[in-house]
Amino acid sequence: MESEIKKIDPRKRVEVSGFRLDPSGKSKTKTVQYSKSETYLTELMESMCEDSNFSKVRKTIIQEIVTTQMLNNDGFLDFTPDGDLSQTLNHFCLEVLEDNEDEILKQFMDEVTPENIDDVVCSKIAKYCEESKNESQRSDL
Repeated sequence: MESEIKKIDPRKRVEVSGFRLDPSGKSKTKTVQYSKSETYLTELMESMCEDSNFSKVRKTIIQEIVTTQMLNNDGFLDFTPDGDLSQTLNHFCLEVLEDNEDEILKQFMDEVTPENIDDVVCSKIAKYCEESKNESQRSDL
């Protein structure tokens, strides 16, 4: 998601409105950076697990999630891929995003996205990875 967001001109803005009305019955609107808008980020998240985009993150998912969460007591992967590993990983990707969509969106919608967003999503939000040493030192500050 970070690489796709960086492709968007930071000057591009979009008007968003809330569901609350002011005393005159009009909805309040504000402009936000397009790449931080909920609409853009939701569409981006929905496309992340598609084969064309997903192939870019497949290696990271295998290294960061599968290997840390699916090791059995002997240190071997406790993971039996079905006939189509791509389909299995695609389903896993969708499941992770669906289960954590609101929290992931909040991270990317913040004024400043954490520079270690992958660690934040994997360890603090989805809780699939162990917290990195750098991340645990930051949270102690």
